[in-house]
Amino acid sequence: MSLEALIAHSKVWKLGRQQQWQSVSTGFAELDRCLPGAGWPRRAITEVFVDHYGIGELRLFMPALTQLEQYGITWIAPPYIPYAPALVRYGLTLQNILMIQPTTEKDIPWAIEQVVHAHRGSTVLAWLQVINNTVLRRLQLIIEAQQAWAVFFRPIAALHEKSPAALKLYLSRQAECLSVEIVKCRGGKPGCVKLAELGGGG
Repeated sequence: MSLEALIAHSKVWKLGRQQQWQSVSTGFAELDRCLPGAGWPRRAITEVFVDHYGIGELRLFMPALTQLEQYGITWIAPPYIPYAPALVRYGLTLQNILMIQPTTEKDIPWAIEQVVHAHRGSTVLAWLQVINNTVLRRLQLIIEAQQAWAVFFRPIAALHEKSPAALKLYLSRQAECLSVEIVKCRGGKPGCVKLAELGGGG
């Protein structure tokens, strides 16, 4: 294989200004300062690990979702039905949101793939209990090619599993603050940020 063909191959990570990830501000200045692109990395997977849902994990992403909703937002297998009036209060347009409840756990990756293929530049929020690294890598390639952004919510037991995610976060509630621990950050350093703005709720 020639050097040019090798460089063009989608599975080869390329470095340089033209290959830097696009990003979207988190909406929290302190958190933006901790991330290499000053925001959530697009064209990539962000994994979020929590001990239990409903501690403010969704509120953490609302500022970014309002910036990206024009490209479409899909919720796949959420553990609870999102409260529509609350989404509207955050500034989201319900017509831009699609919700999918796959019949089985193994159908979730398939649903993610179909949505990303169908809607270039879209955002996918998915709740995954079990998924292997091979499937995650395939999804990452598709997400990158389609310029999408995926946020996968996963159980804490999966925190140290292999993953191609650009960003891995562990969220926990500490008094009136949401603690955001950056476990893995490609191009950045692990660290911890406490966000007092997120006082509670999913």
